[in-house]
Amino acid sequence: MTDVALRQDPKESGSPLMFGNNIKPKVVARELRIQLASTRTWTLLFLPGLVAVAITAFIVAYGNADPEMVGTGFTMHPVGSGFAYPFVAINTERFFILPLIVAMFAGETLAGEASWGSLRYILASPVSRKSLFATKTAVSAMEMLAAIVLLPGLSLMAGIMASGAGPLQVLNTGAPAMGASAQASFSVPAALGALAGGTGLIAVSMLSTFSFALFLSAFTNQPFIPVAGGVGLLMVSRAIANIPGLSVITPLLPTAYGIHWADVLSANGPGVDVLYLVIIQVVWCIVLVSAAAWHFTRQDISW
Repeated sequence: MTDVALRQDPKESGSPLMFGNNIKPKVVARELRIQLASTRTWTLLFLPGLVAVAITAFIVAYGNADPEMVGTGFTMHPVGSGFAYPFVAINTERFFILPLIVAMFAGETLAGEASWGSLRYILASPVSRKSLFATKTAVSAMEMLAAIVLLPGLSLMAGIMASGAGPLQVLNTGAPAMGASAQASFSVPAALGALAGGTGLIAVSMLSTFSFALFLSAFTNQPFIPVAGGVGLLMVSRAIANIPGLSVITPLLPTAYGIHWADVLSANGPGVDVLYLVIIQVVWCIVLVSAAAWHFTRQDISW
């Protein structure tokens, strides 16, 4: 196929990050209709939730009476409350399955269109590059968020059917300077609030994966590269975090403070580590999305 240089729209100006006004509701709605017509999209949306249901079923069948650990040392007995299952499922899937799904949504945002050869025709339409980038990024972010929300949602429904909707009892064996383990009891409304907060923090912790896959997607027409890169970023970060000599950069890694998503279960509420988690992820997101937007909107692309 002959390479074609796709040039920047001369009307486009301003910072790469200032494209909020370029998100057109009608264009977003059209893109969503296209995405939701795909079996692949529905599969990716429900896969984390279905895996969570499977985890719930295995716990019920083989380990219902055993304590399960999440986060920095919070343990709970699923047999006592169905609210324990989604926490366990999130804690299990956040290491690979969730990052993979997030990277797939973000990685195919631009590279997927390029691999099919449709991106050059989209850019030939009367839609600015900023609008296209902003719209596709927004739709991919919506899909990512939907998949993350479905995970605890489906797990909670399965958990309540298995163990009821009683109060959630949490034992914090990692509580510092307390001499003994700290016990916390969450009523049904409080457990729902904690689950919502934990789910939100998990979504935030996936921003670096999403942004890095999106960044790579702006540079290639091979969707596998950004997908592998998004997952690989977390693996490399975890490897670096385990090297004592590189401890000085550990707080800046995408995986830094990620384990503190479960601090919503603390008897005293989340601590400052949750704030660090949010800051690190937001910084990674701003830098990577800004770079992706700059490249896509200002540089000639040959695919």
